[in-house]
Amino acid sequence: MNFFFFKQKTAYEMLRSLVGSEMCIRDRLKPSALKEYIAGRGIEVAERLQSYCSDDDSVYLEDMSGRVALQPNCELLPASGLVTGLVCALKGTISNGEFVPTAVCWPSVDPTRLLPNVQEDMYVALVSGLSIGSKESNTLCTQMMVEYLTGRVGGDEDIQLAASVCRVIVAGNSLASLSDAAVAPKAAGLQAHSVTDIAIAANSLDSFMLDLCSSVQVDIMAGGMDPSDFTMPQQPLSRCLFPKSSELKSLSAVTNPYHCEIGGRTFLGTSGQSVDHLQRFTAMEEHSPTDLLASCLKWRTCLPTAPESTACYPFKDQDPFLIDEMPSVMFAGNQPEFGERMVDDTRVISVPDFSKTGSIVLLNLKNLECECITFEA
Repeated sequence: MNFFFFKQKTAYEMLRSLVGSEMCIRDRLKPSALKEYIAGRGIEVAERLQSYCSDDDSVYLEDMSGRVALQPNCELLPASGLVTGLVCALKGTISNGEFVPTAVCWPSVDPTRLLPNVQEDMYVALVSGLSIGSKESNTLCTQMMVEYLTGRVGGDEDIQLAASVCRVIVAGNSLASLSDAAVAPKAAGLQAHSVTDIAIAANSLDSFMLDLCSSVQVDIMAGGMDPSDFTMPQQPLSRCLFPKSSELKSLSAVTNPYHCEIGGRTFLGTSGQSVDHLQRFTAMEEHSPTDLLASCLKWRTCLPTAPESTACYPFKDQDPFLIDEMPSVMFAGNQPEFGERMVDDTRVISVPDFSKTGSIVLLNLKNLECECITFEA
């Protein structure tokens, strides 16, 4: 019986006295600019597939000294449910030059801290994908959502619920993408017209944030479509996008991923890149967004695909995406539909894209129960 404990540049604590190696997945369908260049086809934009998984994918464990292949079609560690960069320790045997695992140990994480006793209902609203300025954006639905959260519409129960909302987290993609037809140049060479459209969309977003911030504290994250960094972690959106609402202390532009504490509950979330990129490199039909978030908790990282397939800043001494303590709530924004489940003591939430679904999520800090509210115009 063999025990494989590989060391790497950044050691992860597995259990006492155990460290693990980095896992490497050889994705046959993954595009490679180097391979295209060597083949003489130049560097061209490859067709983006919905999934880069294939039956020919293989799994390796590697460190600075070398690598060892895992037995193909391993039920304990199927290639369709793994991505490059994961860290684990394995127990097993060697057969025909391949490692046959019989047990796996994932990194340990500090348990979720004890929740304080909240006597009254307090809500956190999770919103994502406003996409203001795009063809899919519905200004009337967005205005209805803002008025609902500020207690201007609805019956007595709705107004009482709105008064219990203590924080609104906008999980990215608040502005339309530059490639969207609604903000793209109307004809060749008319880039100035596109800039005008973007400025109008930014002013609209600023007005919505001003209305929200007049009643509740708002944390707005950057997203993949927003004018922010391409690499992760994305830095806060510039104050120049919010000339009016940024004057209020109740508006906070925050990073992506975002970690905070509200009412004694810890929150950890992204604008959706973690789930989106995992879906491309795992079997999409077998993994829902909440399943992938649960896997992130098991793997002890909120962005497991960085830097292999998700661009990120180089960090020498620490990994900013490591999960040191299990959060009370973990969420991913800009998802096709709402989803939620409990993973041990953590509530994982798939926040729907508002521009496509008109839906937001309300989380009760008292019991971590959540509900999805949809606005239709």
